[in-house]
Amino acid sequence: MTAVMIDDVLRAKLTARGEHLSLVGSDGATVGYVLSPDAYAAILREAYGRAHASTDEAELREYLADPKRYTTAQMLELVEEK
Repeated sequence: MTAVMIDDVLRAKLTARGEHLSLVGSDGATVGYVLSPDAYAAILREAYGRAHASTDEAELREYLADPKRYTTAQMLELVEEK
């Protein structure tokens, strides 16, 4: 992730309204979002938690025990078969 240095005035504007803020251009279109460090960490914890919960340990062990490696095309074929 790229870091962008901001001055104290912009920082105050970005943090004055709480944990979530949308950034919009002059045309009103959303350009991005600003989250507090705590909100960002909570989102990461949730995402990693879901990923871990959906991982089948036996399937993962089987995959890691197989020394064969696949190309992207081969993997797409395998996924389409299921």
